[in-house]
Amino acid sequence: MIRKPDGRTTRHAHRHGELLGAVTDHVEANGYGDLSLRALAQAAGVSHVTLLHNFGNRDDLLGEVMLELRRRDRMRVADERARLQGENIGAVLTSAWRQLSSPVYLDYWRLFYETYGRAIGDHTRFGDFLDGVVSDWLELIAGAVEQEEGDRARLNTVATLVLGAFRGVILDLLVTEDHARADDAIAMLVHQVEREIAETGRPAPRT
Repeated sequence: MIRKPDGRTTRHAHRHGELLGAVTDHVEANGYGDLSLRALAQAAGVSHVTLLHNFGNRDDLLGEVMLELRRRDRMRVADERARLQGENIGAVLTSAWRQLSSPVYLDYWRLFYETYGRAIGDHTRFGDFLDGVVSDWLELIAGAVEQEEGDRARLNTVATLVLGAFRGVILDLLVTEDHARADDAIAMLVHQVEREIAETGRPAPRT
């Protein structure tokens, strides 16, 4: 017996991007740790069957949600960088930290680390999340220091230091909620990065 296609599912089959946006908006505002596929579908205004047909299963859907959240955040930081065009690296990093450590971002970071841990434990399930999770941000940070003079390799090392420090301090912040100490640590990092870039831009000593 040939089964007739579900009219509701067919009607929404072409709306993958729209559905992903709706689910991402909901997850960004509410988290997703305990959400069922039915709850996510309700937030998107469709049936859970429609989500299954568009995304396969809950893990695949949440993997796409995290990619979308990362894309949105890269755009936000890039917009901030564009706003600060011409500012030195210290101003750019200070502004980025202020934005990324704000209370409205903390739920996102909880999502980020939850999925990061899952992805590391199961590359086959969350491989798409791991693709670019480091390189995308390194590229963005490196873009912020492109206007500085100096050796490219050393500037890439600086970008790696910044990425590692930001993520480590944010993880600390999630555990301790000690914003003052976190801010002080990043202020020290910014000072060190400014000094390193200044050193990098100096001519090599004559031998």
